[in-house]
Amino acid sequence: MKVVSGSSLIRFCIEGFLEPQILTATSELFQAGVHFRRAFKIYTKIYRELNDPKKVKTRFPGESGAKEHKRLLTSASFGYGMFHLGLSLVPPSQLTLLKLVGMQGDRKTGLLALRYCLERGWGELMEPRAPFALLGLLWYYTYVRPSMTISNTDRKKSQVYAKTLMKKYVTSSRVQSASNRDLSKSVLFIVVKGRMLRNSGKLSEGANLCLTAVTDRGQEAWMKELNQILNYEAALCEFCELKFSEVKPKLLEIHEQTRWSKVNYLYPAVLCMGNELLESNSEASLKDLLEKLKKIKETKVR
Repeated sequence: MKVVSGSSLIRFCIEGFLEPQILTATSELFQAGVHFRRAFKIYTKIYRELNDPKKVKTRFPGESGAKEHKRLLTSASFGYGMFHLGLSLVPPSQLTLLKLVGMQGDRKTGLLALRYCLERGWGELMEPRAPFALLGLLWYYTYVRPSMTISNTDRKKSQVYAKTLMKKYVTSSRVQSASNRDLSKSVLFIVVKGRMLRNSGKLSEGANLCLTAVTDRGQEAWMKELNQILNYEAALCEFCELKFSEVKPKLLEIHEQTRWSKVNYLYPAVLCMGNELLESNSEASLKDLLEKLKKIKETKVR
């Protein structure tokens, strides 16, 4: 029950932070922060109790108790690992505040907990949190670690580990999820694979993979946000290939549709427009470019 309670508090926090009005409602923001801290404490307490040999021996006797202990520890490892991994990425300027409220993350601890959840929870009777643990590890080794290092060796290690995870748990095993769908066809894993291809320098292949997913499933209502992510990944690949005319409409469309970080999509779109202006020297293009530049100043960064 405590694991469910912790998961419910996290869901409440995420839903609160995703609401636009939360940015101006101090009381709501504070309430979400309180629930976030409470969920962290719950997961920490559960994880420590499940790793205490004396308590485990008393509470989980026999073979059936051992199976129940394994199931609970697998579930708790996901939340505990995600908390530690996420908190370990907080900027140093914010660490003092987190320590004051009793929250501190250790990256190695988080990665080990997620790996435990993945390895023990994967199989025919799959733990529902295991695929999300896999996504968490892939996200770290595909997005976070490559952007936090200037060492080519570290980047190559991250690529190798991400490819190994993808091959072992998604591509080759073809283990089906609870909804009886092949995880290799899941949109979230396609997004990660597209980024992996871009990190490896396979730009055309990464762009085609993401655009194919948009074409195949883009009309479904639940794909709206994922569509933006796929289009952005494809646009980044095409941007690296200097295909500015193909990148601009994608970024402008995302800028109009998204609620978050609008300037992050508008600014590179303006760069593409500037390149077109150099080639065409059109007055209409110049006017459009100036309007977008003015819009950059007015766009809020959030």
